Amino acid sequence: MQIKKYFLPIGLLLATIMSFTIPAIGKTVHSWNIIPYLIITVFIANGFQTQFKLTDLNKRLGKSFIVMVIINLFLAPFLGMAIAKILNLPAALALGLLVISAMPTTLSSGIVISSVAKGSAIWALLYTMGLNLLGIGTIPIVLPLTLNSGGNIHVSHSHLLFKLITIVLIPFILGMLLRRLLKIQKNINWVSFIPPTCVITIVWMSLSKSYELLINLPKHLLIFAVIGSLLIHCTLLILNYLMSKPLQLTSFETRSFVIVGSQKTLPIAISVLSSLSIPIGQALIVCLIYHFSQLLTDSFIAGKWASIKS
Repeated sequence: MQIKKYFLPIGLLLATIMSFTIPAIGKTVHSWNIIPYLIITVFIANGFQTQFKLTDLNKRLGKSFIVMVIINLFLAPFLGMAIAKILNLPAALALGLLVISAMPTTLSSGIVISSVAKGSAIWALLYTMGLNLLGIGTIPIVLPLTLNSGGNIHVSHSHLLFKLITIVLIPFILGMLLRRLLKIQKNINWVSFIPPTCVITIVWMSLSKSYELLINLPKHLLIFAVIGSLLIHCTLLILNYLMSKPLQLTSFETRSFVIVGSQKTLPIAISVLSSLSIPIGQALIVCLIYHFSQLLTDSFIAGKWASIKS
């Protein structure tokens, strides 16, 4: 169905428009603190739609994960540093770009977009959990190198692990078990609309809450932030796609590898910025811009991939 392929990108565009035209509604809904429940719903639905096979776990998964770690957690921060220098960004904007570049992948949207692109949901889940668990160890090492700072950067290992287990892994497993209990063999079409709907809702609420920050940023700085974000993310997309060839990944595996391996998580970026004893207002805006630009870019790519018969 054509609507299914472009449901996420069109929904994200509408969410962005609503956030800038009627932000008060999104702010009100955001105050209800429903985002964790929406993420849990995403993974129950993803688990429900996933039919796990032992053949999904093979040597290519391990090899591709090692490559992904190198690109996403080690190469990306230095790519961010290079682009910040090339664009000659002001210190505050450069800080945001450097911090978001050092982050692991998103907790939910990468998996959702991989599913929309008809990628491997199991691989996307394993990639996400692996990158985030390793990321809490690499951030304190890599980020000070790119920031040229010896400041204390702390990310709670136990808190992130708890979050990964409670809002990602357990709901995903529950969704898979629910499918078995109901003895459902074929995918139910309307269930596939639940994860992208949740992501669209989260984006709408988050953008509405950040409305003032975004509109108060000078227009030329906003353009620089968008350009820097797209340069980093698109470079990561290209690198991961090129590396999928020597790894001999199937088309389904490639889609999850490219999308999950190219994304960066916003919540951990915010927590890291908060731990730095410096003003973070404009840096936070850059992280927001990066987050939403990667969702828009990847959702359109996913729509294109979903239209290809494999």
